Amino acid sequence: MGMSREEPLCDIIIPVWNQMALTRRCIDSLRQKTPVSFRMILIDNGSDRGTRQYLENLAATSPEGVILIRNAENRGYIRAVNQGLSKSSAPYVCLLNNDIEVTAGWLERLLRFSDTHPEVGLLNCLQNHDPGRARPENLEAFARAQVQEEGKWEELDHTTGGCLLIRREVLQQIGFLDENFGMGHWEDNDYARRAQARGYRCVRLLDTYVWHDVSGSFKRRERWREEAQRNEKLYYQKWGRPLRLIYPVPEPIDLRRARFQQILQTTHALARKGCQIHLILGKGQALAFPEALSAYGLWPHENLRLHQVSMLRPAVDRFLRLSWGGIFHWAAFGRVRRLLREKKADVIFLRHLKSAAFLSAWKKYVAVPLIFEAHEIFFRTTERKDRAEAIRKQEQRAYSGMDGIIAITHGLAVQMQETFSLAAPMEIIPDGVNLEFFQNLPPRPRDRRIVYAGQLYPWKGVEILVAAMRFVPQGELHLVGGSEERILGLKQLAARCGVGPKVFFHGQVPAAEVRNHLAGAAMAALPLTRDLISACFTSPLKLFEYMAARTPIIASDLPSAREILSDRKNALLIPPDDAEAWGRGMAELLGNRVLAEELAARAFEDVKEYTWEKRAEKIIRYLRLLAPGC
Repeated sequence: MGMSREEPLCDIIIPVWNQMALTRRCIDSLRQKTPVSFRMILIDNGSDRGTRQYLENLAATSPEGVILIRNAENRGYIRAVNQGLSKSSAPYVCLLNNDIEVTAGWLERLLRFSDTHPEVGLLNCLQNHDPGRARPENLEAFARAQVQEEGKWEELDHTTGGCLLIRREVLQQIGFLDENFGMGHWEDNDYARRAQARGYRCVRLLDTYVWHDVSGSFKRRERWREEAQRNEKLYYQKWGRPLRLIYPVPEPIDLRRARFQQILQTTHALARKGCQIHLILGKGQALAFPEALSAYGLWPHENLRLHQVSMLRPAVDRFLRLSWGGIFHWAAFGRVRRLLREKKADVIFLRHLKSAAFLSAWKKYVAVPLIFEAHEIFFRTTERKDRAEAIRKQEQRAYSGMDGIIAITHGLAVQMQETFSLAAPMEIIPDGVNLEFFQNLPPRPRDRRIVYAGQLYPWKGVEILVAAMRFVPQGELHLVGGSEERILGLKQLAARCGVGPKVFFHGQVPAAEVRNHLAGAAMAALPLTRDLISACFTSPLKLFEYMAARTPIIASDLPSAREILSDRKNALLIPPDDAEAWGRGMAELLGNRVLAEELAARAFEDVKEYTWEKRAEKIIRYLRLLAPGC
């Protein structure tokens, strides 16, 4: 197909200022390697005679496939692009520098990806960024060596304008490039931020490559460095400088543990909000990281930067369980010092007590704020009561060295303040949920299933659910998660209670399968006990997932739950540890579908305030108060 006589799929906008050889190479590559229907919109920005004549001949010989806009003088990249955008009408627009040479399949892959990912507004492909590098003699072979396997991509902090595919509705919503950025530089960063502010993603395809003679036009102008510096200042005045966080994780990734989901979701949300995250992991963990992101429906993101250091910790299920955190802490400390010397960090973010205690002891060598995210008071929740006093002292030392503390519940914040007399400013920021992960649940009518998802620790209260089934003649209890040992014990309990045929165990399943269990369930249960963790400290991830899945919720009436839930408004709250009361509550929800649907609808509306995105926004606001220079 190539250049189109009819309405094209894509308008390709190419500003030109001299450089006829590069321009000819760019356009020849388009004609030879773009079978997809397209139209070129060429903007002659006051070019020399030879370039001008070449463009005029091109337009004259291909009137249906080329629109030529002539400027008497160089009006700059941004104004030229905007002139082209004003003439475009295709479903997609591609901004293409005249120093780009495309390769086979480039536009087909960009369009195919965009068609299947409507949430992506701006799309780049791979290109070289090394000025002065000679073009490879066999560009196609070189391109094949640069790309990854087909279908790979990563989310970007921002897209660049050299080869940028834009969805038509993005143009309709946010308009053209901002001409306050003058001749050019930083306008593409600004455009990406504007698209992200409307909820669109910026992505780079890793299976598609184009060659770029970097800044061939910009650097031929006088004072281009001064213009770039001016625009950089303008951009940061408009959008703020990105926060740069160091986040040490001193243990192997284990997707069976909720804290790893919380770490992944929090750091990914911060990355999507423009923060640069330096995750320090043990060696070998980086290989597990993409798999972990995928398990929770998260895309790879360029702002998540992985650093691997030595670690002596047991891998999951390893027989020989040798462990010593000191190796990781010293290795991580060395990496922290290097990142600080390179001026790549503004804050160190911690959620592991031993890491906090270690860095607190060496704080004079760390010239940025230390922030601790608290999920419990360790000396009160430890099973090693003989170590409780030593742990309390360790907590006291660690917290005294923090510059800020985030607590996930109000109850935890109050108890920490009372126990440790904290001097550091504290912020309460609950956990969250990825609403996108629950958008496409398979439609199913409500059935008789009562679903519990999560670990089966005693303080989770699952024994009460099993015992309560004696008072629920019509329902089925489905327990999703837990170790084989705990499942065996609960099966024995169900048999003793005479409810074995009504209780189903599904064991550990991937996050996507948990989502499917919630679809169409009669209700989701959160039967927390009066244990201190349950009552005051927990901000349950599964609670937010229940709300996002639009599943009616029945939960223990505890202070931690009441920070999110209200009885008979967005959940049915039941006295904890009372099997008969739980049985009556479950029977009521099974029998009163109107109430169940009202609770589910209100819970879904309420959970929109508890997304990981909103959590990241709260964290960023808090951190900027503590590191005001950022």
